Amino acid sequence: MKLANQKLLDTLNKDENLYDRSLYSAGPYWSEKAKKINYELQHKGLDKFRGYDSGVGTSYCDNIVTNLWNEEVSCLNNILEFIFCNVPIFKRVGLLFKRTRSMLIDMHEQKLRSQEALLKENNHLKNLLNTFKVEDTINFGCVELVKVGSKLYSTCYLELLNTLSFISEKIDFHQIRSMFEIGGGFGANVHLMLQNCNHLKKIVYLDIVPNLFVGTEYLRAIYGSSVRDYLETKNYDKIKFSNDNDLEIYCIAPWQMEKLDLVVDYFHNANSFVEMPENVVKNYSYYIEKIISLHGKVALVSYDCFSEDTTFNPKKLLSFCGRDLCMYEYQTLINPERKNYCFIS
Repeated sequence: MKLANQKLLDTLNKDENLYDRSLYSAGPYWSEKAKKINYELQHKGLDKFRGYDSGVGTSYCDNIVTNLWNEEVSCLNNILEFIFCNVPIFKRVGLLFKRTRSMLIDMHEQKLRSQEALLKENNHLKNLLNTFKVEDTINFGCVELVKVGSKLYSTCYLELLNTLSFISEKIDFHQIRSMFEIGGGFGANVHLMLQNCNHLKKIVYLDIVPNLFVGTEYLRAIYGSSVRDYLETKNYDKIKFSNDNDLEIYCIAPWQMEKLDLVVDYFHNANSFVEMPENVVKNYSYYIEKIISLHGKVALVSYDCFSEDTTFNPKKLLSFCGRDLCMYEYQTLINPERKNYCFIS
């Protein structure tokens, strides 16, 4: 499948090899995932990357896995899938895969109906929806959604809204005019913040390749020419905000962080720092401290139930950027038995 912006993805993949991969490429936790995302992008594109049939967004988006063939890059897997689905003697196996997929979708839809029933009675969610703006959340084939009142919402956005509400009790987002987010997923948090922070006009969004490609195209679909992509900025000597009140969203690769010549009021990271090697986080910390304003705010979010075999203890983030951070815990919205950690300056 030819992507609408194939040149952007190809250039990101090519240029990544020109820089220190130990600092600016996917670490052990993400390296195999990145290969798989690249493969899925080439074969599935972006049209329904938040649906049932794509592995483009697994782990950082809200797609639902119904086919494990989409979750691992392997020539053997591709051959077996073709055989099971096309060679007559093996088609029985292919039919079993299809039935399994159908059952997983049915189970997922039943889970959503149960969540809907609980959320309808959730006073906290009612307050959130009365306080914040949440629009246009289910594009690109989103299937992880619930109906609240007369409106459909992505559960991913509702969870992000829960986090935004918690942080807004500690940080006055009405004062935020610029922000930097590392590991911004597919761009949903930037989208949500722009809907609710009236003065926010200048944004830097950074992610690893190829996640950056997905986030860039997602945000471009919403904000059009306000998005500055890697093809535009790769040859810049310095990356600066314009001295105006126009919306600018710079979608940059990790190695471009060294070119940032700007100041931001707010830095945000959710979940991805604990999935990086510690030396990578320290490198990011060095450059973040250079561009965050004197009275700028930091918010770092991490999940519970982490495994130190693959991630590091989120409490280590307390020393991030050499700033005094306060640690908080709060319940997640969709699964209230779970909690998040939040570190705020």
